[in-house]
Amino acid sequence: MGGFIKKHWYMWMLAAGSLAAFHLYLVQHQQRLLTENHLEALSVRQRFLSRQVAERVRQNQIIANVNQFVERAQRLGLTRDRWSVYEVDLNEALTFGQLAQILDVCINTPAYYFTPINMRLRVGENTDGQATDPTVATGKNAQAGEGDVLLSLTGAFYARQQ
Repeated sequence: MGGFIKKHWYMWMLAAGSLAAFHLYLVQHQQRLLTENHLEALSVRQRFLSRQVAERVRQNQIIANVNQFVERAQRLGLTRDRWSVYEVDLNEALTFGQLAQILDVCINTPAYYFTPINMRLRVGENTDGQATDPTVATGKNAQAGEGDVLLSLTGAFYARQQ
C-alpha cells in the first residue's frame, strides 16, 4: 500500500487540495451570510434612526414655532397678567334699547373682548319664568319700558390693563 500512495501522490494532493478548497468555500460562504445579516440589521437600524431624526427635527420646528408665537404674544402684551377678567352672569328683563347697548359693549376691540358662554333671549316671560303676553304692556312695565325681552347672558370680559 505504501507504493500506492507514492505512485498516486498527485491524486492525494488533489483530493487534499479539493477538501481544503471546499472547507475555505464553506467558511467564506458562512462569513458572507453573517455579513449580509449584519448589513441588513444595520440598514434597518439606520432607517429607524433616520426616522427618529426626522421626527426630532419636526418636533424641534414645532417647538420653535410655538416659542416664536409666545414671544410675539408677549411683545404685544397678550400675557395673562396684562388682562383683567370680569365674569358676567345676567338674567334680567330689558328693553330693546338696553339690549342693543349690551350687544354694542360685547363687540371685541384691541383693549377688551367678550367671551360668551351662553346667551338666551326670551320674549313673553318674566324673570320668574312665568309666561306673559308680549303684546300687552301694563302697569310698571308699560311706563318704564321694561320687560321687552328677558336676557340670560353668561361669559367673561377680558380687559387689557394699561
